[in-house]
Amino acid sequence: MPIRLAGFLLVSTLVCGQPTYRTGTRLVQLDVVVRTDKGVVRGLTKDDFTVQDKGKTQNIEVFSVTDKNSPSANLPPLPPNVASNRMNNRGETSHSATVILFDRLNTPDPADQANARTKVLALLRSLKPSDRVAFYSLHENITVVQEFMDSAEQLAEAAARINPPGGTGGGTGNALQAALRDALNPAQSLDPVARARITASAFRSIARRLSGIPGRKTLLWLTSSVPLTYGTGAERRNDDQKEVDNLVRILSDANIAVFAIDVRGAGSSFTQATSDKPVEGALMPRAGRGSVNQDVNQSVNTLSGSQGLQVIAEDTGGKAYLNANDVSVPLREALDFAETSYTLGFYVDDKALDGKVHDLSVKIAKKPETNGAKIYARKNYLASPMPQQRASINDVAAEKLDATQIGVMAATAPVPSKPGIHAAQVRVSAADLQFERRGDKWTASFDLGLALETGGRSTDVSVKTINLPELTEAQLKQAFAGGLDVDNTVPSPPQPGMLRVVVQDKLSGAIGSVRVPIAPK
Repeated sequence: MPIRLAGFLLVSTLVCGQPTYRTGTRLVQLDVVVRTDKGVVRGLTKDDFTVQDKGKTQNIEVFSVTDKNSPSANLPPLPPNVASNRMNNRGETSHSATVILFDRLNTPDPADQANARTKVLALLRSLKPSDRVAFYSLHENITVVQEFMDSAEQLAEAAARINPPGGTGGGTGNALQAALRDALNPAQSLDPVARARITASAFRSIARRLSGIPGRKTLLWLTSSVPLTYGTGAERRNDDQKEVDNLVRILSDANIAVFAIDVRGAGSSFTQATSDKPVEGALMPRAGRGSVNQDVNQSVNTLSGSQGLQVIAEDTGGKAYLNANDVSVPLREALDFAETSYTLGFYVDDKALDGKVHDLSVKIAKKPETNGAKIYARKNYLASPMPQQRASINDVAAEKLDATQIGVMAATAPVPSKPGIHAAQVRVSAADLQFERRGDKWTASFDLGLALETGGRSTDVSVKTINLPELTEAQLKQAFAGGLDVDNTVPSPPQPGMLRVVVQDKLSGAIGSVRVPIAPK
């Protein structure tokens, strides 16, 4: 039967913001939350904001408001043979994204892991049906238990069946409960070099997963330490600072705010505080880079502990919780932060892209509703024309998480006239590609990779380059509205499996991926 995507307009072309088709410039975007003691501030306009790059006021050319309570696009459920990286199978999209990451890798002490496991289960049991949160676990790889566009009700029920208070928990339960149990299992400690490498790789994967989602993007990082390749010797302080800055850069470039939670809770060795009140990274005094907590003994390197957590939280526009025994408190606050967010964007000329870190600041107009307000946003960006590290199509194809930097939708179906052959149609969000001007027309190109996954194995990724024809302004706008369709054929699988689809922009390196079901018949 024919593949039909026409009825499922790629939502990403509508929500990803300003298309990237200006030449000689780079678009820098900030997701901003404005909050008072009464909650998030709604109803602000572009004129209420001022953005500065290295102290110089910028012209805000991209502005949008994302409200969690706004109605989503009313789209029908996706057929079984269609999948999207920005929409679930019910046709629902998200106005924000909150990910809970239980970091077993960087909680190496068995006693801390056991304590953290109890806290995580309590957190998951507290989830409400209306919550939209993902739950991942990290050790040697990321374990995906649930994605953020799924209802939390089943996750809360699965958590309630695992070692309930006063009981031992019984039975193997359903697939979700089994996945949760595996994600919480005790993990063996790894050496610092491996921990630092795996953590950076996991953060890149999460950044690719969330970067194309509109609104507030939050990572609740439950850990007991920040991984450092060179340990905690004071003589390696500069090296360790670079590693911490690298983790900040990975997440802040995707506008992901980190809510860093020390799972050891009150009385941990890295903090002198005794209160359960969370420490706000955005308010901590800093006498120079890295001097976040003045109570910490500066004679030793503390970036692996509370200080590192605070730096990462503050520089990404989040918060650090170092003494919170009830980890549901940070979750509730993170979800409250996501109620309303503002996206501000400005263009940087190529001449200003000096390869250095530029400090960013956001100010708001003084008015009654902003009295006493605090601003949460990323603190800097790397002024480079190219991404720090260009992702590999093969690496992204092997990842468990879909990438959303480019909106991708795909569909598969057998070709009736060609036994043993499946058609695979891929729709790409043109608004997420970087176009170049040639005279009075525009052009772009991207790589398309396909791999078949069956029986726990994957074929090699087959990659081809798609060079778009030169488009007029009218054709470009049409492409932005409807997306770009690419028809492909692949061998029919011997058993039901997944077709892995990866799209990467040739100029920017932005990448999107999705898995779509494929069956012999």
